[in-house]
Amino acid sequence: MFRRVPSKSKVQPVRRAVSGLIALGLVAILVTNVPVHAVTHRYMPPEPSRLPWISAQTEQALVSAVDVYQRIVAAGGWPKLPGHITLRPGDNDENVVILRKRLKMTGDLPANARGDYAFDENVVEAVKRYQRRVGLEPTGVVYGITLRSLNVPAKTRLRQLQANLARIQELLPKLRGAPKYIIMNATSFELQGIQNGRSPSQAGLSPVSAPRRRRTSAPTSAQSISSPTGTCRARSPSGR
Repeated sequence: MFRRVPSKSKVQPVRRAVSGLIALGLVAILVTNVPVHAVTHRYMPPEPSRLPWISAQTEQALVSAVDVYQRIVAAGGWPKLPGHITLRPGDNDENVVILRKRLKMTGDLPANARGDYAFDENVVEAVKRYQRRVGLEPTGVVYGITLRSLNVPAKTRLRQLQANLARIQELLPKLRGAPKYIIMNATSFELQGIQNGRSPSQAGLSPVSAPRRRRTSAPTSAQSISSPTGTCRARSPSGR
């Protein structure tokens, strides 16, 4: 007995329809896994700081931060949250206890904040404070990049602070007295123009068009060179 085989003209549309349904299903799964609090609001980026990235004030702030983080590391560091979790306002479990302790250790949550298990308004504000401080969107929800950032070990953060402090202490004497210069932050794709010790301008670069390593300069200015690895050098207009 013979069966009638559908022609290709009939099979192809069915395959496309099935593929489309599968794709829609996958999209639905991906969308539903994103916390509601993270997609219902859009936050404006913070205003750029007018404080020069390389300045005596920045150096002093880093010295203070290094001192704080050295004490945290000496005490054993901070607790680590489980991976692939989401914590949002209203949650009440042992992971919130870990989060609260983590935020208290870096001063984002006041040490006298009451409550252990509740993800209350105090924790929401503490999470937002942490997110703003590290350059993340202040959603008040812990998942994804915020979770990964919180879980970076204290020793790693201390090494980063110490490297930045050494870099600023190297560049500061070379830039002191220069009337104009430009600084590039290769990690965040930002440029900062400095004139007479102030930052009248700051601009962002497109990650697509930004080079892997770029030298930035201005007429009769000192130059700051920054690479994705975080190394920085500076030289005066005469090249010294």
